[in-house]
Amino acid sequence: MKKFTLLLLILLLGLALPACGKKDNPRPKDQEKLFAWKAAKGVLFSGTRDKAPVRCLAVTADLTGAAHNVERFLLEIEPQTENVCKGCPFMPEEIITVTPQRVQTAGNTTRLSFEACPAQSAPAYRWRLVAQSLFKSVPHVFSKIYFADSEK
Repeated sequence: MKKFTLLLLILLLGLALPACGKKDNPRPKDQEKLFAWKAAKGVLFSGTRDKAPVRCLAVTADLTGAAHNVERFLLEIEPQTENVCKGCPFMPEEIITVTPQRVQTAGNTTRLSFEACPAQSAPAYRWRLVAQSLFKSVPHVFSKIYFADSEK
């Protein structure tokens, strides 16, 4: 009986030990391929789409690291209507692929500027940026969530 108990204990330890350790998405070993959002600012302004007035968002954002390895920039937008509570989780209703209209590089920081007009006009928006890498092994890089509610 002792042999059976010992064998069972060794078997359980053998199954449990591989589950220990760091749990995280794989990261590339070459840190020169990575980039991160440093800061961003968004301001609402009045624009037009198909000759109709809409509320648009002008964004300026700083990206550090290997900005040349970004394949695509996305803007995730959640209109702030009376149905949305202030403390609710961020649930973007629209994702816009954006192309920077202005790009400035200073050292390790790249400043991007662009404008986007969401399909749903709202008095305010919660938003965040997403940078997708050229390298499929590098996970998407998300900015923090920002709030825009004033005209420029």
